[in-house]
Amino acid sequence: MAVAEGKLMESAMMYPLTSRGGTYAMYRMAPRTKDYTLWGSDKDRYHQYVVTTDFIKAEDYNEMRAKWDELKGTGTYESWVKEYLAGKGYTLKDSFSMPYASDPVTWDGLATSRAADTDAIINTYDGLMEYDVEGTLQPALAESYEVSDDGLTYTFHLRKDVKWTDSQGREVDTVKADDFVAGMQHMCDAQGGLEYLVQGVIKNVSQYISREVTDFDEVGVKAVDDYTVEYTLEEPCSYFMTMLGYTIFMPMSRSYYQSQGGKFGAEYDSSAADYQYGKDSNSIAYCGPYLVTNATAKNTIVFKLSDSYWNKDNVNIKTLTWLFNDQSDVTKMYTDAKAGTVDYVNLNTSTMETAKSEVCTTSTQ
Repeated sequence: MAVAEGKLMESAMMYPLTSRGGTYAMYRMAPRTKDYTLWGSDKDRYHQYVVTTDFIKAEDYNEMRAKWDELKGTGTYESWVKEYLAGKGYTLKDSFSMPYASDPVTWDGLATSRAADTDAIINTYDGLMEYDVEGTLQPALAESYEVSDDGLTYTFHLRKDVKWTDSQGREVDTVKADDFVAGMQHMCDAQGGLEYLVQGVIKNVSQYISREVTDFDEVGVKAVDDYTVEYTLEEPCSYFMTMLGYTIFMPMSRSYYQSQGGKFGAEYDSSAADYQYGKDSNSIAYCGPYLVTNATAKNTIVFKLSDSYWNKDNVNIKTLTWLFNDQSDVTKMYTDAKAGTVDYVNLNTSTMETAKSEVCTTSTQ
């Protein structure tokens, strides 16, 4: 990525996509305790957030941020943060509440490019790999992988006994390599707006979408056996592993999809009377940290830790709550944050002076 950025900077003017200046905010979340990458959707996973019951003081926030720079890549920052906060007298909690402004219109993550959809859906499944809080790719559903000498074949070995469940937590299947094949085919069939990311990258995806190839077996994604999935590329792609954070690589339970009226290839028809997959949070299968236990439009979305989640013992946030805020009241988020209803607020001109007079723990981002 650094080489690519260097080449772009040689040939064009660029401007930063994020900034550490100009914004005042109050947080209960420790800095850099969720992924920060600007590509893919891992930045919208909340299970590793470290959250306190009180607002974090600016000096403590800035000290943690500096420590992240020191510890990045060691795999020790998250545990250090917990010890640091405890030593400073903060109490950690296992819930996180935040505002949201737009409801998902579908819960089918493979049929949409809409951020409001994928921001929610990313918390319901795991991918092959996942960026940790230090920006390092770590194994998720894949325990290990190999790359062929010519750079064209990526082979991933899956964890065994990872479960698919319904929204009630009832087991519906076991995650297998074929679910990654089913997911890729469904993404190509649905053409929700992100399929261009793998056109020209994965062998014969472009040809399948254009219908030059009608047999998905000719596309470069195969289940070698129940727990081995293989991707074949059109040509070597140095950034292929970074793409695994996009929803286009998410698995989909073939059996559950078919039980909801889903079909593949020429038979795919999301408008069919019996097609229910992704219509709401009760019509998808889950293999990630959370189950959606409440999805009330323009009100509340609640994610609860799944008892079946393979990595549940390492999840910090057990309950994730989204509360609807249409932003018509510019002071509501501040009032909610101060009351503890939500866990952060970005301050504006209407709340800045109020916060300075009422709260002494204001942080700058």
